[in-house]
Amino acid sequence: MASVTKRGKKYCLRYRYEDEYGVTREKRVSGFLTKEDAWAAAKDLEAKSSAGIDIHGDSATCAELMERWFADHCSDLAATTRAKYSNGIDQLSVTFIAELTVKKLTTQRFGLLLDDLKKRVSIRTAVDYTEPLRLALSWAIDEKLIPINPLANVHLPKIPKRPQKILSDADVEDLVAAASSEARRTKDYRIPLLLALYGGLRREECAGLSWEMVDFDHNRITIREAVTMTPDGKEHQKDPKTALSSRTISMPAFVMAELLTEYHAFLRRPNVHTLQYNPGHRVCVKSTGKPYSLKSYSHPVLRLIREINKQREVENRPRMPEASFHDLRHTHAAMLIRRGVQPKIISERLGHASIKITMDLYGYLMPGLQDVVADIFDQEHPVEDPGESAAG
Repeated sequence: MASVTKRGKKYCLRYRYEDEYGVTREKRVSGFLTKEDAWAAAKDLEAKSSAGIDIHGDSATCAELMERWFADHCSDLAATTRAKYSNGIDQLSVTFIAELTVKKLTTQRFGLLLDDLKKRVSIRTAVDYTEPLRLALSWAIDEKLIPINPLANVHLPKIPKRPQKILSDADVEDLVAAASSEARRTKDYRIPLLLALYGGLRREECAGLSWEMVDFDHNRITIREAVTMTPDGKEHQKDPKTALSSRTISMPAFVMAELLTEYHAFLRRPNVHTLQYNPGHRVCVKSTGKPYSLKSYSHPVLRLIREINKQREVENRPRMPEASFHDLRHTHAAMLIRRGVQPKIISERLGHASIKITMDLYGYLMPGLQDVVADIFDQEHPVEDPGESAAG
């Protein structure tokens, strides 16, 4: 027996059932956008109950539990997060885990699931696919739907970090010079390259940067929007990665001068003030005025570096690391470290949630900081030379 009530702006479904001991119990499923959705879910639950399917406890299948969690928990999440979880559920639905009941789920079977996924995707992606299952189990514990979480003590595989490919100052000069050549197809890619190298912007932040966020009077840019991609390949505008990712960055005057040139070119484009261009007035665009897709950000960087390396081979010079676009952000941090900028400033500039993240990522580039501390105390407490003392 089911009933539907409205709670705030959404609808809640309550239904009664008898457990295996004949005791009548009541459960609740919330988060429905319309009353019709709630009643449709009620009919589905009653049909499954009549068919002898237990969807109320740990006799539910993992697929059923994930669907209940998704309906109850994910309606208010950002579109990209919802799409990520939905994609994970879809990926798990074609594995053996989907029809496995929760009470039969073990850490060993979870390990088999990861092994199965790793046959077709990376370790990182495999772990991402299992996140809806892990979150659904934690939710089921909170809702008292299951007595224990079978994956409470599971140890996820350690995801290997991609090594950072840091460019030297000479590499940066060659890369910027190559991007400015009239003969290069990547000339109009120079702006995002400069923003990453001298501002530390992520590709999502470059893609979300609009002209209204550029302050030419004070040589600053403000990051308050980003563009991300859902698992199904659609680009979506959203807030920056974290609260501290929303930030204002002072930029070098020579970069702002290039931005100003691009801004004047933007104003000369046809129909620039029409609705066709209004949803953003993006800074990082091709010569046609169309924004770069997120997938294309690293291709021009790699193409430029390979062209530079061909020339360096002729000149018998060391090769430049084949960096990705995100490595330009790492390079920006390294450039600041080489110039003695304090970690706190670097952290704020990169928009890290805490300075710990900055130190974890770039601490290995800062060995000289310990020597600086020792030198400071040595200057305050000079040690008398024993030879001079004896001579006296």
